[in-house]
Amino acid sequence: LDDRGLAEFHARLFVGRQPLLDELHARIVAGDQQYVLMRALAGMGKTAVFASFVQAVINRGQDELGIPSPLDALIRPQDRYVFHFCMPTDGRNSPTVAMRSLIAQICDHFELNREHWLSHDIEERKDQKFPGLLARASSLLEGDQRLVVIIDALDEGIGSEDETVPSCIPAGTYDGVVFL
Repeated sequence: LDDRGLAEFHARLFVGRQPLLDELHARIVAGDQQYVLMRALAGMGKTAVFASFVQAVINRGQDELGIPSPLDALIRPQDRYVFHFCMPTDGRNSPTVAMRSLIAQICDHFELNREHWLSHDIEERKDQKFPGLLARASSLLEGDQRLVVIIDALDEGIGSEDETVPSCIPAGTYDGVVFL
């Protein structure tokens, strides 16, 4: 899934929130919390905050700075970021789409074979493949490097399927992995 348009849309109008961005960055770097939850009412800017991370990652991979993000100076070059934005378009509220997207991004970051981790059975993906991939990625992180998994709008990830996007976030401890 391509989140560049979403990031660009929010980055053009994003202002303020530096204390919140500093806190999220500090929690990522500290790595002492596996799961960091940001809660706010609808329309308060959660998606814009997470889209700022996307824009900063995009900027990090370009020779010339694109649309500036307040996180450009904060995100560390050694950290790996993966994103999923739940929304009622492109099947993004589906746990199948969410998990396949996150798995593919993680595999790409660590040069792992996607086919090994992308099971067609949602229970296998949820209970074995995704946690196994996180454990594998954790073992490949070096020093204070982090794998940051950002999932936005979890409340929208609750659809008509038996499983939900929130129910597919694995419990457990994965050194160096931080879920936002």
